[in-house]
Amino acid sequence: MPLSRNTDFFGRKATLDDLRDALLPQEPANDEVGKGTNNIKSFSILGPAGIGKTQVVIEFVHLHMHCFDAVFWIHADERSKIIEDVNKITKQLGLVDEASADSDDQILTRDLFKTWLENPVRTFASTSAQSRASWLLILDHVIDPKILDEFWPAKGETGSILITSRRNTLWNAATYPSGTLQPFTPEEAVDFIGILAQRDMSEEERQCARLISDKVKGYPLALKYLTGGIVEQNISFAEFLIQDHGRSAKRRRNINPVVRFIDNEEHSFLESAFDSISHSRPLLDVLSMLDPDHIPLDILKAPSTGFRLPGYPSTEQALRSSVQQLFKYSLVVKNKIPESLLMHRIVQDAARKQMEPDYYRAVFNACVTLISSKWPFREFTWRHGTSRWDQCEELLPHVMTLRGFASKHNTRMDDLHGAFAYARLVCDCGWYCHERGKTTESDMFGSIAQKICEELKQFYPLDLVNADKNPSEQQVADALAEILHNRGVVAVEVNWRRESLEHLTRFNEMMLQELGDRPAGQDMRLALSFNELGCAYMLRDNFEKGEECFQKSISSMEKLDNFEKWQISLPLVNLGFVYWLIGRNSEALDVLLEGLSVRERKFGYNDRESFITGRFLYALGNAYASLEMFDESLQYHGRALDHYRETLGSRHHRTADTYIRIADNFLRLKDGEHALALVEKAIQIYLSSAAFTAEAARARYWKSKVLRKLGQVKGAENEEKEALKLYREARQKFQDIMPEDKRPFEELEGVDFDRLIVFWSR
Repeated sequence: MPLSRNTDFFGRKATLDDLRDALLPQEPANDEVGKGTNNIKSFSILGPAGIGKTQVVIEFVHLHMHCFDAVFWIHADERSKIIEDVNKITKQLGLVDEASADSDDQILTRDLFKTWLENPVRTFASTSAQSRASWLLILDHVIDPKILDEFWPAKGETGSILITSRRNTLWNAATYPSGTLQPFTPEEAVDFIGILAQRDMSEEERQCARLISDKVKGYPLALKYLTGGIVEQNISFAEFLIQDHGRSAKRRRNINPVVRFIDNEEHSFLESAFDSISHSRPLLDVLSMLDPDHIPLDILKAPSTGFRLPGYPSTEQALRSSVQQLFKYSLVVKNKIPESLLMHRIVQDAARKQMEPDYYRAVFNACVTLISSKWPFREFTWRHGTSRWDQCEELLPHVMTLRGFASKHNTRMDDLHGAFAYARLVCDCGWYCHERGKTTESDMFGSIAQKICEELKQFYPLDLVNADKNPSEQQVADALAEILHNRGVVAVEVNWRRESLEHLTRFNEMMLQELGDRPAGQDMRLALSFNELGCAYMLRDNFEKGEECFQKSISSMEKLDNFEKWQISLPLVNLGFVYWLIGRNSEALDVLLEGLSVRERKFGYNDRESFITGRFLYALGNAYASLEMFDESLQYHGRALDHYRETLGSRHHRTADTYIRIADNFLRLKDGEHALALVEKAIQIYLSSAAFTAEAARARYWKSKVLRKLGQVKGAENEEKEALKLYREARQKFQDIMPEDKRPFEELEGVDFDRLIVFWSR
C-alpha cells in the first residue's frame, strides 16, 4: 500500500458496497475445485482525475483486508512499472531466490506470479483446495488496458482484481464489471467541507460552502485543497469567496502571464496553494515532471555543479524546508517507503500548465541533470554485468515520465547543453533496458537519443562565443557513435538483420575515420565496431565478412596499451562460431579451447563473471557434436546450461538454446522422455517474447521429431503444423533478404530453421 488510510475519507458508501459485492472472496463450489474454473473476480473504478478513485480503493482495502490472505498494489500506468512491481512481489512471495540470476529475470518473475495467482497456495507443502490463498490485486491508474494482457491470470479458482482508470471504459462491462465514480452532490460536498474544516456551519455558511462546491463541480480533491486553504488562512467561507472573486478579476486582467490560471479552468482550485509556496515553487515544478508514485528525496538533491534552475534549493536543509512547505499545503504526501514522496497527477498537470515554454525547458533540463547525477553510467567498452540494475530500476520510471515531456520542445542553438545531456541519459538508459531484455524500451530510447544527436550536428562547428559553454563537436560525435553501437547490438540480439547492418556499418565507419590511423592507446571502440559489424554480417550468413571483421577486432584489441588476452573473448568466441558454421571444426576447437583456457586463468574454472564463458562452453558443445564426439558435446552443453542458468537465469533465451542442444543429445541416446521435457521447457521460454518466433519454430520442429520417435504421431503432426506456421511467420520478417519459402514441412530440415536464428543460438 503506497498510502496510509485517509482519516478524512467521506461517503462513497454505494461504491464501497459495489466493491464488496463484486470482490470479496467466496468458496468455490465443490464440483469446481481443481477443475481450473475461472472464478477470478474483477471490478474497475472509472472517473476523471481528482474524483477520488485511489482513495476509495485504499478505504476498501482497510475495511476488508481481513478477508484476503494477500493484497498486492501495482502501479499500472506504464508496463515497465508493472513488471518491476511484479518482480518485487514475486521475491516477497518467495517464488524465486533473491540471490539467484532468476530474480533479475523479469519475464520469469512475471510468469511465476501469474502461475501463483492461478494456483495461490498458502504453503508449498500443500496444494490442496484448503491451502489456497485468497488474494486482491490492485492495478492503479491504468492508462492502456492492453498492457494488462500479459499480466492477467488466464484461470483461477479464487482471487480478485481491482482497477482504477481515468478512461471512460476499459472492456466489455458485461464481462468485466465497472462503475464510474461521480462528484459529490451539493449536500455531500457541504458535509465534506464541514468535516475538513472541523466546524459547525450555520445555514449561511452552508450556502457559501455550496458555492465553493459549485466552483469545483463537487470534486473531492478540489474541495480538500480549497478547504485546507480556508483553514490555513483562518478565514470564513464568505471571505474566501470574496477573495477568490478578486483573484478571478486579476486573472482576467492577465497581470502575471508567466504564472497564471485560466478563469474557471479545472486546476484553479490549486491557485491559493500555489500562491503560498513562493520559495518552494521551483521544487514543485521539478516534481511535476517526475514519476508521481515514488520520488526518492535523494534524487532531488541538487548536484554541486551544472544545475541551472533559479530558486531551486541548493542545500539539503533548504530542500527539506521546501518539502515541508509542500506538505503543509498537501501538494505532496509522504510515501510509505521512507524518504520518498507521492504527488497527485492533477497537481503535476496544474504546475506544468502554468509554465511558459522557456521555463518549461529549464525545468525539464533540471530534471535531466538531477537524474543524470544519480544514474550509474556505464563506460563504453565491453559491457556486461548486473551490479547497477537496482539503481537503474529505481530511476527508470522517472526517465520514462520525462520522455513524455521531451517532445514539447525542439533542439535549439541556445540549449545545446540540455539536449546533449538528455541524449546521453536516454542512450545509457536504453542500454540498461537492453541488459534487462526490454527490447521495445531499449530501441525507443535509442531512437530518441539518435534523433537528438543528428539534430545537434547541424549546429557545428560552433563560433568562439558558444564553444566554451556547450558540448564539443567531438562529444556529440562520440555520443552518436555509442548510440549507433547500442542500437546495432540490440538489433543483432533480436535478429533485426537490416537494422543491425545499417547501424553497425555506420558505427564502424565513424570509428575508422576517428581511430583508424592513430595509435590505439586504451580506446577499444574500433575493436568493438569490428566485432559488432561481424555479428551483423553473420545474421545474413555472410561468414567470410564475419570472419574478416572478427579477425580485425582481435588485431585491434591486441594493439591496445596494457592488452590482456581475456579482453578478446567476444570476438574470439564469435570467430569460433564462424569456423564451426563453415565446417572447420578442428580450427573451431583450437580457438574456443584457447579462449576458454585464457578465461579460466583470469577468472577461475566455471567463473560466473558474465555469460561470456557460457558462450565458449556452448560453442564447444556444438563443435564436438559436429565431430561426432558426443560425450564431450554433452559435457560442454551441460556446463553451458549450468552457466547460463546462474548468470542469465533459467528462463533466458540462451538457456533455452542449450535445452535444444542437450535434447538433441538425449534423442541420439534414445532417451526421448528427457529430450521431450527439455524441448517443452525451451518452447515455454521462447513463447514468452515475440522476438523469438524463429527460435520457437525450431523448438517445435525438434518436438515433432521427438514425438515421432516416441510413437506419438498425432502430437507430432500438431507440432509440425505449429512449426511450419511459425517458420513462415519468422521468414516473413526477412523477406528483404530471403525469398518466400512455400515448401511443405516434410521438405524442411533442421538447417532451414537454424538459418532464421542468430548464429550464436544455433
